[in-house]
Parts: sequence; structure tokens; C-alpha cells
Amino acid sequence: MKKSDVLVILILSMINVLAIASIFTGCSTNEAEANMQVISPVVTDIHVQPPSHVAQTAIDEEVYHYRDFPSLFLTVPEHPFAQERSHRQNGSLTLINSEFAFEDVNISVRGRGNTTWNNGANKRPLRIRFDEPRTFLDSDYAHREWILLANHFDRSLLRNHGAFYLANLLKGMDWSPFSRFVHLYINDEYYGVYELTEERDIAPGRVNIIFDPEPTISEYFLELNGHVRGWRADEFEEGVHYFMVLGRSYELRWPGIHMRSEAHLDYVHNFIQNVSDAIRTHNWEEITGLIDFPSFIDFYIVQELFKNSDIGRFSVFMQIRGQDENRRLYMGPVWDFDQSSGNNARVENPLGSFVERRHYWYNYLMQIPLFRYKVVERWNEVKDSYVAQAIQHIRYMGETYQYAFQRNFDRHPDIMGDVFEWNWVRSYATAAIDNFPGQVEFLVDFLTIRAQWMDDFLHDRLPLAEHNDEYDEHEGVLVYV
Repeated sequence: MKKSDVLVILILSMINVLAIASIFTGCSTNEAEANMQVISPVVTDIHVQPPSHVAQTAIDEEVYHYRDFPSLFLTVPEHPFAQERSHRQNGSLTLINSEFAFEDVNISVRGRGNTTWNNGANKRPLRIRFDEPRTFLDSDYAHREWILLANHFDRSLLRNHGAFYLANLLKGMDWSPFSRFVHLYINDEYYGVYELTEERDIAPGRVNIIFDPEPTISEYFLELNGHVRGWRADEFEEGVHYFMVLGRSYELRWPGIHMRSEAHLDYVHNFIQNVSDAIRTHNWEEITGLIDFPSFIDFYIVQELFKNSDIGRFSVFMQIRGQDENRRLYMGPVWDFDQSSGNNARVENPLGSFVERRHYWYNYLMQIPLFRYKVVERWNEVKDSYVAQAIQHIRYMGETYQYAFQRNFDRHPDIMGDVFEWNWVRSYATAAIDNFPGQVEFLVDFLTIRAQWMDDFLHDRLPLAEHNDEYDEHEGVLVYV
């Protein structure tokens, strides 16, 4: 192809993308171009040649050349999707189309995840481990462990990314995951757009806590995790890996089982029991000495805005940190939003409170005037800045990288229109949309409407009957049925 032909294609592609942006936003092409000046992941318009061992036919660069993601080439002896989730094998990794490119770096890889691993046979999440800590793309810290999220059942591919983006803007949680997109090839075959993010490691720049043999000094990382009594029950033992408080299972993720003693688990169990008791009895003096308000409130804002269906059951991470009178329970990091924001039948309606219905701590906390005042105060600080910016960022990503994202659906066309019969909560609303731009528009509209509902709800503009439809009275407080 002549250079002049390439130039014509580039110009036409830019015009088409700006036109698409104007359709999304209802503004002129010039206005759309101005609106797209938002923080974006590191990508490149430059297409470098793949390494010599990578088949050139694996890359269809001339079709998707406006704004693209880096390409990641994983080379392994056995296909990871065909192995057990925990099977780890050695391989190599090559990154191209990036100023942070590298070639043939030694790694090991294994499967990860729960729902997506079990049901996403052709696109599954992976965990990458480098031999030595290293940065990835423009990450601030070097680490060995990195995650490739498939987001296979989120047809916008942007729910996790948007939630991580907002959490990083808010900064009330000590650490929120880094998030970038890549095209993933496994043994030269293209598998779609993956979200590169960070493992929830204990390390500087991630979950930064300390271990001590003395339980009252050591710090802890735990997860509200229903899977330990579900499909993964054979991997966990109560009283060893997790404990129960009011019928909910809390997995102690760190210190690991080979580091800690039984006294460590007992200490954490008692600490969470004390938190639950203080919250349920509205004991404000005890609550202020047990929980970290900034992380609890920012965690609530992200979860409620996205109406995350997992809240109260899975992927609710928290940390016990600090010493003596400064010891508190901190919420975060946020995680696992692929079935949020209208993406299953439980959360299709952008109206109605959800977090306090699904997580009993927030149910009781939001009935305490002092806590609710702190939430309203924080919401007023961020609603027109960080919340609005996060929603605009999702729009920007969907518009500017539409062709890059579309490659994912060229590879997995059957995902559009699928209601996910395997899931006991179907995804009817998003299944009715058969194209990627429509999925992004649905997500942006959902979050925009939900932000307005949250503003009305937090400022008491709604009667209780319009908060939700499943409240009941129990022991003098309103609880989810």
C-alpha cells in the first residue's frame, strides 16, 4: 500500500470516529473533539512490527488503526484455557505497539477468577507472574503479579475500568487498581481485548500492610467471600481459612495460612464481630474507634453509583490497619463490577438504593444521622467533579477506541444478545443491545441517571417508598428482606 493511501485511510478514520462521537454526545464534530480531551490510558497510534516468532497474520493492523491498544503476545506450551484454573506453567510475554514494549520476557501463567473462568470457555481471565518485579505499561510500581481480566460478560468492557477509574480519583481508599487495555494473543491466536490490572498483593503501591507474630500488632487483608461455601467449598475450611459472622463468610487472605497462627484468625474474627455489633447497635462512639470513615464512604459511593450486584456477597475487600488507638477497619480495594450497572436483572433499574439493601453494615450506618451527613458531605464534594469525570471517561473510552474494542466482538460475536442462561440472574437489558456503541451508551445513560438518583436520595428528596421496594421493619430498623 502506498504511503498516500495510508494517509487517506488515517484521515477518513479520524473523521469517522469524530462523527461517531457526535452521535454519542449529540454535539457537533468540533464539540466532540473537544469533549474527548480527557485522561486516557497509554496507547499508541504507531504500529511496530511484532517479534520474529509471531505470525504476521495474527495482526489485522490496517483495519483497526485509528487509536489502538498495545498488543500482548503470550507464548506457552499448553493452552491455559484447557488446563485447570490453578495449573501454572512457564512461558514468555511480548508487548508491542507501546513505548513500554518488551520482547520474550520469562513469565509463568495460570487461570484465575470465578464466574468468568467457569463460564467463559473461549475468553478466560489469567494471572501473570514475572520472574522479577517490573512495571507494566505506565504503572508507578514494579511487581511480579499482574492480572488480565477478560470482562467477557460485560459487553461494554468498561464497567471494571470505570469503577477503578473513579476509585483512583476519589483516593479515600488507600489503594485502587491500575487499569489499562491490551489486545491479547495466545500462541499467535487473537483472543480479544483484556483489561490489564494489578493483583491484590501485599506490597508497597498495592495493599501496604505489615505482619507481626503478635496478633494485636499484625495487619490483615480479608474478603467477604461467599465462594468459600459455594463452588469452591472443597478448597476452604471454616476456622482455618475463613470465619463466619451473622451468616456471612470472611476469608482471611493475608497473613497466609503458613505465616499466621490460630490466634491471628481468632483476633480478626473478634474484630469483625465487634465492628458488626457496634454498627448494628448504632453505637457511634465504638464505631468511630473501629472504622475508617473516608474509605467506608468512598467505597459506598463507588458501589452505589455502579449498583454492583456482588456487594454483600463476594469481592468485598477490607483491611485491618494501624496500631493501638489508630487501629481501624478500612474498606477496599473495589473489585469485580462486570455484573453491575444494569448488566443483570437484579440491577437493571438505575433507580433505588442497593448497597444498604445488600450489605447490612451500610443498611445500619445510613440510618445514623452523623454517618449519613458525612456521606452527603463527601458526595457534594465529588458529584460534579470526580463522578462526572468518571462517567465522561467511560464515554471517551468507548468513542475514541471503538474500533479497538470492536475487535473483541469480531472475535466473540455470539456474546452480543446472550442473556447468559448459565447465570441464575439473567442479563436481559444488555442482551437486547446488539452493538458495542449501544452498550457504551447504555452504561453512560445508566450511570448518569443513577448519579441524579443518588443526589436526590442523599438529599432526602425522595419518599421512603421510592428508595427501593424491598424494605421491612426488623428490631426497630429498616432492613432488606
